[in-house]
Amino acid sequence: MGFARFPKGLSREKLESVPEKPGVYMFYSSKGDIPLYIGKGKNLKERISQHFSGKINSKKELKLNDLTDNLEFIETSGEFSALMLESKLIKEKKPLLNKRLRDHKIHYTAKLIESKDGLLVPTLFNFESLEDLVDSIGIFKSKKDFDKLLTRLSKDYNLCQVALGIEKSQGSCFNYQLEKCNGVCTMEESIKVYNQRLKSAFRKHEIKPWNFEGKVLLEENNVYHLVDKWCYLTKIESESDLEDALNTSYEYNFDYDQYLIMKKFLNGNYNYKVVSGTNSFDL
Repeated sequence: MGFARFPKGLSREKLESVPEKPGVYMFYSSKGDIPLYIGKGKNLKERISQHFSGKINSKKELKLNDLTDNLEFIETSGEFSALMLESKLIKEKKPLLNKRLRDHKIHYTAKLIESKDGLLVPTLFNFESLEDLVDSIGIFKSKKDFDKLLTRLSKDYNLCQVALGIEKSQGSCFNYQLEKCNGVCTMEESIKVYNQRLKSAFRKHEIKPWNFEGKVLLEENNVYHLVDKWCYLTKIESESDLEDALNTSYEYNFDYDQYLIMKKFLNGNYNYKVVSGTNSFDL
């Protein structure tokens, strides 16, 4: 396979057994039961080989190269299944070298609440159910994360820190004095224009509404995936599976990382059908 570097404890025979199919892989060290790293690929053999070729450019790559002495893999029907399974396994197994997807608990959602003078104010609420996602401009693990986003958006979009609630003042905000606020705090910018800019600033963070009247059956090669209200419900492989699924009461658990995956694939990357209890499809 032409590796420029290779983990000493990992046999080449093990790597040769990896298929050139989509799926999820896990690197292990004999020193512990927790995976070192979990990843996914459209082509498992090709993706795994990339970890052990070329120069080592980070401490993470060095640890992976030094400690890996075993690997496991799970084939999937396609890229969507691989992405969803990777997200699920990282949260369950908490691999040592996966940082981005490990901490996933959502505690808060934010919405734009109109004040007495018509100004829209980003306001934080406890996240308790799917209903809290309606009109949500973002979801957060902590109040600190929310405050950090407000500060960043105020700089990137010249938003008023007094209007955002970051700064307490009766007059102009500090950013206005630095010419980094368009002046809604001094009435130089209209509330209507400011509100429009505020909505634009949060656009990529807002939760897209579920615009389907029913559950969605997402097609992936030889299987289907049943999703509803941005929650993954189950995998469907036959007509009887679909019939059972449509008559089953599911517990809906919103996962932000899986939401991003579903949003991508429901936006034209895969075929899908909207289903209800009265639908019948040839699968």
